[in-house]
Amino acid sequence: MTDWIKCSERLPDDCKKVIVWVSRFGYYPDYIDCAHRQDGKWNAHEGNYQSITHWQPMPEAPTQ
Repeated sequence: MTDWIKCSERLPDDCKKVIVWVSRFGYYPDYIDCAHRQDGKWNAHEGNYQSITHWQPMPEAPTQ
């Protein structure tokens, strides 16, 4: 996997699969199927994420 990217430094392109680090209710990783920003806020099919601090691209699938 790649290094975590701070949201304050750069956000992913719209509608990309990404792994995110969320700081709500403690810290935990999560997955967003189609990330995009709306009015400067993260938004996704799964919900609106106000507490994302870092993200990274989804890794490539394993090969045999």
